Amino acid sequence: MDYEDRPGHNGRPYFVPCLLSHQPLDVVVVMLGSNDLKACFGRTPTDIAEALHGYVDDVAANVVEGGRAPAIVLVSPVRIDDTAAWFDEVTAGDFDPEIVARSRHLTDETRRVATERGVLYADAARVARVGADGLHFTVDSHPRFAELLAGIISEALPASVTS
Repeated sequence: MDYEDRPGHNGRPYFVPCLLSHQPLDVVVVMLGSNDLKACFGRTPTDIAEALHGYVDDVAANVVEGGRAPAIVLVSPVRIDDTAAWFDEVTAGDFDPEIVARSRHLTDETRRVATERGVLYADAARVARVGADGLHFTVDSHPRFAELLAGIISEALPASVTS
């Protein structure tokens, strides 16, 4: 999403150039959602998950000629915690209680899109927790999240890539 007052914060325009500049790719991991829930955008979890179709399409449409399509992993984000100590200070009203409640539905919606598209899925909230800001991983969540993704990715890669 584009912010009216903060240009350059939308990663979507950079996605295809990034794919092309890093070819060949074995795996593409896409984790989106929490920022897209901000009140200024007025989006539902379904709206956000539906946008993931475009990322899957971009990966499929931009495989270098003769290359194989990379595995795709869609990742649902950790749950927003509006009871965290610094939440109000850090979010400055971007996430009201209704939005926090909606954030819980991103998991199901992201999983739905992954299933519809036949791509891999990971739920960051299975292994990661938010810290004092209520939005971002705790330090000890990073290794657990990395292990989750490593397991999914290693199963998705052909034996010729992992050996």
